[in-house]
Parts: sequence; C-alpha cells; structure tokens
Amino acid sequence: VYKRQAGMSFRYNWILITNLNRIPWVYAESGAQRMAGMLGLAKSYLDQSIRRAREGGLPVWRQLGEMLVLELFYSVGPGFYHKAKFWCRDTPFREKTRYRVGRRYIKSVAKINNHNYYKLSQHKLSEKALLTLFKIPTAEFLGYLHPASGQSRDGSPLTNGNELAGLMQRLYPSSAAIKMPEGSCGVGFDIIDLDAGEHKQIYSRALKRTLPVDEYVHIKTAEFRGQGILVETAIVQHTLMSRLNATSVNTLRLWVRRTTQGNVVKSGLLKIGDSGKLTDYTATGGLVVPLDIRTGVLGKPAFRPPAAIASAVDYFDSDKLEGFEIPFWNDVLSLASQCLNVFPEHNFAGMDIAITEGGPLVVEINVIPDPGHAARVGIPTMDLLSGETG
Repeated sequence: VYKRQAGMSFRYNWILITNLNRIPWVYAESGAQRMAGMLGLAKSYLDQSIRRAREGGLPVWRQLGEMLVLELFYSVGPGFYHKAKFWCRDTPFREKTRYRVGRRYIKSVAKINNHNYYKLSQHKLSEKALLTLFKIPTAEFLGYLHPASGQSRDGSPLTNGNELAGLMQRLYPSSAAIKMPEGSCGVGFDIIDLDAGEHKQIYSRALKRTLPVDEYVHIKTAEFRGQGILVETAIVQHTLMSRLNATSVNTLRLWVRRTTQGNVVKSGLLKIGDSGKLTDYTATGGLVVPLDIRTGVLGKPAFRPPAAIASAVDYFDSDKLEGFEIPFWNDVLSLASQCLNVFPEHNFAGMDIAITEGGPLVVEINVIPDPGHAARVGIPTMDLLSGETG
C-alpha cells in the first residue's frame, strides 16, 4: 500500500481513510513523504465529494460507495470519477460502468486496432510519410536532422546546425517547428526563427533566447536522446483561432471510429493553450472545451488544471468560448474521416487537427488517445469505441 504513488486508486485511499488510527508512523523519510502525498490526495477526493454533495450532487456516502465499486470492478479511480462529474444525480450508475481507463482501456482499443501497426502513427516520420503520400493536408516536411542519417526533403544531408541553417535559407521558411520523432504531450516542441544575419543563429521560442544553431542542435539532440529531430514548417493558425490564444496552435481532438455506416466522428473538443505557452497541452495550463459534433460550436469549458484559479471564466473570456464556432467545420469532419482510411488496420483514432486560413490540416493522430477525453465530453468510453452508429 505504502509504495503506491500519488496517482493511486481508490481502494488504497479507502484503506488509508478508514484505518488511520492503525497505521504505524515509523518509516524512512521517503516512505513518510509518500504517505503524506497519499493522505493529501485522499483528503482532496473527500473534500471534493463533500463540496459536490453540498452543491446538490449525490450524498457523500453514495459517492464514496460508487467510487469503491468502480475501482474494484472497473479500475476507474476517484480522480476520473470527479473529472467525469459522476457525482451528478442525473447520471445513471450503469452508464458510469461503461467508462474505461488504464489497462482496460488499452485492451478495448486493441480489440479495434491491430497493435502491430501502432508505430505507423506513433512515429511522426512514418505518420507524415503516409499523410503526405495520400495528400492529407499537414505541416510541410522540411527534414529529419540526425548526425548519422539526417536528410532534408530535397535529398541533401541534414546532420548538424550548419546544414539546418542552410536548409532554412534554401527553402525560405523564416520559422520552423521542431519535434521529437517519438514523443507526446508537447514534450520538446519548439519553434525556431532563423536570424537573417551571417552568424547562423536562431531564436528559440521555447528557450526564449537567441543562440548559435550548432549549440541549439546540440541541446535538442541531447534532449531527444538520439532520436533525431523532425523539422517542419510552423503552422500558422486561423485568425479566429488565434484570438483564443495566439502563442499556441489551438487544436481539435476528435475521436473517429470506423462503423457499420462508414467513418464517424464520435466526439470532439478544442484544446486551447495557456497564454505564453507554445503548446495546448492541458497540464501546462491549457483549457479543454467540448463541442457539438453536428455544428462545431463550443460548449462550456470542461477542464482547467491550475488549482489557483477558481474557474475557466476567471482566466479566459467566456464570450470567446461558449458559442464559438469552429471555422471550416464540415471540412474538418471530412478530413478526420478521410485520415482514418490512410492508416492500415486502424479502425479508431484520436485526431489532432489545426485550423489555418486555408482550411484544416492534420497535426497528428493518436492510436491510443487520452481516455480522459470521454470524461470531458461526457460520453462513455465504450459508446465512443462502439462500431455501431445507433
């Protein structure tokens, strides 16, 4: 029990809450710290349940009982319980049992997609190759920088900083996006701006400073642990999307499923980056807003990580969010459906799509997208993964 980390499940919280008087308090410092973290997390869940009950939700005893059953039989923990608003009185308990997280979620996806083909979408180079081959709009590929096998799109070597600077000068992109070939959650993402001078320096928007290209490549090579560096043109988003947050490309996350009636976009939300951040990753302060699949109109914000801010309205202008209509919505639905056909043995995926002035383009696809998506859009996981349209 005491080796569980801060993300522990409800069954361990329940043991701790109900047996505090029996716990021997003689542990090494690390053990005591872990215990403090677990107790703090358990108290947080209990406080949330009490607050929701006072706001008109299910009584505390009912919430705790449901959490225990969901954890023991469905591996759905209390964090997901509150994220999905299971404390609402109008959500039938049977519906709550249709959500999946962890291994159960991975197994559910594996029944739909052939795991032997996962790397086609999990490695950004192979993913971009397939997208480009089938004329799916995506950020333009500039090159793959690697000290041994790097190559630009025009066939010239791309193995060091000098060659990266030369590539940008030849192809004239004033800015380029830097990505880890195999990464997620925006880790390592950067946009670099090439200095017009002769000193071969770049400005890194992530590092927020100017430095020699060689030094920058050395830093990224070490950060990416020998994977190499994917270089793309930087996406310039639609003016309306930029008004939500100008420093990040605010992307749509759509869950697409091949069904008996063809490919169907089952759910969607918009990810909005935090002011000053380059990515729309929610853990760095971004916002998640569900949308109406039929119209592309945003609903109420569903998730906001920073605890210091009471609600999304305190941080974002609500007038910019609720009722906001995604540009090119019909084109978005068509593109998401078309994209699924490109990847063999894939019958389900989470699509990340950006909106530019010229229309939507695919940022990447996720063969095992974050299961928290189901909680945020309020649709059970098994309904989203179902191949039936009814």
